[in-house]
Amino acid sequence: MAESNRQKLNGLSPVERLQATDKYLTQMRDILSSMNEISALRKQRGEEDTDEYGGYKRSSVVSFIAELEKQKASILEEIAREERAAKSANVPAAQAQERAISDLAKKVDSIAVTKQDSALEGFRKGDPSLAIESMYTGLSLDIEKMKDDILQEMKYTYKQDMAIYDDLASRIDALKGAENGNIEESLRPIGESITALDKKVDAIVPVDYEVLANKVAERVVSGGIDYDKLAQHIVGLMTGGAVAAQAAGISEMERKIDEIKSTLDGAVSVRQMPEFRRLDVLVAEYLRTFSLDLIPDILVTANAAKDVANRYIVSGNVLRGETMLADLRLRLSRVNVHGTEGIGAVSGAVSAHNLPLTYSPEALAAFADAVREFEQSPALPPEDLAQKLLAAKKALFSDTDMEAMDRDTFSEILEIREEVGEEQPDRGKVENLTELKKELMSFNLSYFVDLSPAVPEEKEAPAASVDTQVILDAIARLGTVPAAPAAAPADQKTEEKIGELSRAHSAANVRKPRALRPAVSARDSKVEKTDQPLRVVKRRIDTGAGNPEALSRQVVEELAVRIANSRIK
Repeated sequence: MAESNRQKLNGLSPVERLQATDKYLTQMRDILSSMNEISALRKQRGEEDTDEYGGYKRSSVVSFIAELEKQKASILEEIAREERAAKSANVPAAQAQERAISDLAKKVDSIAVTKQDSALEGFRKGDPSLAIESMYTGLSLDIEKMKDDILQEMKYTYKQDMAIYDDLASRIDALKGAENGNIEESLRPIGESITALDKKVDAIVPVDYEVLANKVAERVVSGGIDYDKLAQHIVGLMTGGAVAAQAAGISEMERKIDEIKSTLDGAVSVRQMPEFRRLDVLVAEYLRTFSLDLIPDILVTANAAKDVANRYIVSGNVLRGETMLADLRLRLSRVNVHGTEGIGAVSGAVSAHNLPLTYSPEALAAFADAVREFEQSPALPPEDLAQKLLAAKKALFSDTDMEAMDRDTFSEILEIREEVGEEQPDRGKVENLTELKKELMSFNLSYFVDLSPAVPEEKEAPAASVDTQVILDAIARLGTVPAAPAAAPADQKTEEKIGELSRAHSAANVRKPRALRPAVSARDSKVEKTDQPLRVVKRRIDTGAGNPEALSRQVVEELAVRIANSRIK
């Protein structure tokens, strides 16, 4: 066994022989361990222990192990001698190698990146990380500076707007005081004139209708009625009365006062109203968090502000109401939502709070389906899905400005599609496409609140009425010179007709004089001026049905029509 082992180790290097010896030594030790285990088992069974185990003798194995250990020791000594000889022979080469290694280490140290290196030195040494970091830091600083500049510009604009609003408010307050003083000065002489007129009216002696009837009867019996003179006198009273002129002046002054008051009330800013303060807080919170939980509160508050604005419009303050609606539209247009979650939040808020519907439920459902399909599409969506989304959005909102913006957004998507072609878009283009898709699916809350102004109430103009008392006074003063200014020229046909009638009925005999009363009582006059339309008052003087020369009914009707027409003009 030992001889065959030596033959196998011939021709090998000391290291290889050492490895082979270790291998054989390990195998022999394993065999000896197995023999010891077999011997122990035989002793336990009471069997006789022998020197042979599976064809091997224990003594041979022990002697072979001892020989292998000696061989190993000799090989180790041989290796040690060779190493000492090689070491003594290679001292100059080792020194040269150490010098080369030292030079290389110095060179590596000179080109190695250290913490003290600048970004340019690191980039020259082959490490671009510091340069990239410096570029990123510079860009971040530029962006922050731009952000600060924009914020400063916004603050400056806001301060300018606030200064303009405050200056306008101060001017309006000053104008209000000045206008009130001027109006009071203008109204003072009018009030004095009205007071004097009331005194004159109170001093008028009541008409004695019996005396009036007697005078009319005497004039009819003696010479008949001069209808031309009567018509001219009545028309002069109707057109040239001082009372009517003063009443028209007062009405015009009241109208101007109401216009000034409406203008002043409408110019008041809505910033101090509780509805708009709450809405501003909600909009600012949404723009900070973009939480869809704020959508119901925003819609409810906006509808409340809209109702307040419409109440101002209906009550006559149109300027203030329309200003509030414009401010409300501006605030709601800043609240943009997108996607199926945004549509669900808006529709849920409208149904939960019973808000007025400003859209078609079918159109909203079609838009929601199109948005859902568009969301599930890839980063570069198919063109048919985009066209379907745009059609549904147009049918729902019907806004030409929104449609134009969506067309521009869709054209940008098509440009990216042409640039990419058949390849997959990179990360930057995917992010751009995602933002463009959000723009196509987005909308603001101004479409879900009815911001059309209400129709203001139209006050009915007081109905004109024919003052019968004026006619009776004119008849009573037929024999005197009229104090009123000259009447306007009458219509030629009417003058001819009245002349013919007066010549035909110049001498009428009166059987019995009758007392004439006003055609409209004091109570009827009030109702007529406020609630009833213009009506023609007809009075009939019956002086004898059998007499052909009596005062006919047709004459009186013609006279009443003439008076009513002049009153309307």
